[in-house]
Amino acid sequence: SLEIGRAIELETGSLRLTVVHVKGGKKRAGRRAARGASADEHIVILNVHHIATDALSEELMMSEASKVYSTLAAGDALSEAEETYIRYADYAAWQREMLADEKFMEVHVRYWREALGGELAVLELQPDHPRPVVLTSAGGSVGVTVSSMTAAALTALCQECGATAMRGALAAWAVVLGKHSGQEEVVVGIPYANRDEAAVQDVVGYFVNTLAVRVPLLMEASGFRDVLKQANDRMNSAIEHAVVPFVKVVELAAPERDASRTPLFQTMLTWEEAIGWGEIGEGFTGTSV
Repeated sequence: SLEIGRAIELETGSLRLTVVHVKGGKKRAGRRAARGASADEHIVILNVHHIATDALSEELMMSEASKVYSTLAAGDALSEAEETYIRYADYAAWQREMLADEKFMEVHVRYWREALGGELAVLELQPDHPRPVVLTSAGGSVGVTVSSMTAAALTALCQECGATAMRGALAAWAVVLGKHSGQEEVVVGIPYANRDEAAVQDVVGYFVNTLAVRVPLLMEASGFRDVLKQANDRMNSAIEHAVVPFVKVVELAAPERDASRTPLFQTMLTWEEAIGWGEIGEGFTGTSV
């Protein structure tokens, strides 16, 4: 736990690998004894700074670690690692070149100026404590479970409207926020994987870009369907122009700064598929912390 909580100094690198040897580990000892293997365990802690990895990168690293472990555990020799088509450094160089191309960026820059132009709605919920003058990370968490019946109904509606379940969750979240704030529009931050190119699908690195999606809540005759359609259309448009990094989008929108709030949006929606590593190889169990 001390290693997991220890900060990484970027001056010396973006990751740290620690191996802990646990003598006589009880976990799966009976199965190992039946094979004549040692009951000892090893805990491998890979501590990676978020600047160098994202959720998909974690899956890639865990998958590769499982393959290597399974090969060595079977007494086989490791094959030579395949060279990836590109490396993250290549992607970073391409991104810098792209951002410097004013003609290419013109349409994307124009989109974000227009999409976030005018007065942006600031999320005004009724808190149970006074808002601090300067924003802090102090807070808590509340677990909420959606019934399978409700989830199935939302999924079916999304399919009817040509939207994904994630877009349905975005629309529902916007409606909830609108109900509690009394506002007719909310801006929601969406972490986007940003791996549309096949060449970067298997590259480890931080590709995620945050999209600011403006969702109007004026329901017409179709009610929630209207919000879902708007959320779906706005999300599609934001993805089309996701080449602009969020920090640049903030510069383009030039919102009035408030030390007690984050710029552009004050709420985020993160959509993640349940990874649930568990036992991903014979004698190899992984988890993400």
